[in-house]
Amino acid sequence: MLVVLQQTHGLSNAELARNRNITPQTMNVILGRLEAAGLLVRKPHPEHGRILLAELTPTGESVVEQGLSRAAGVEACVSDALDSTERARLLQLLNRVADALTRASRL
Repeated sequence: MLVVLQQTHGLSNAELARNRNITPQTMNVILGRLEAAGLLVRKPHPEHGRILLAELTPTGESVVEQGLSRAAGVEACVSDALDSTERARLLQLLNRVADALTRASRL
């Protein structure tokens, strides 16, 4: 979710809930915890004052960057362990799993 906020620069509770396929109530709890941890702030929407937009703090930005860097390192290690045919097959299988999980989340 932090990566989504980094890419969008502010989304409402409802938009984030739809993006993650969870209820707005659950998203509100998650955002509250992330806000308490100093990773994001919620600010009034410039046009719709009742709507709050979640935005990353500098600490949240740093956490995202560290996570993406670590993920890239892990991906490089896995990639180095496989030849090009194996990498292509792994990617194909992971895409199938991701598609199945997306379908399952709609049940």
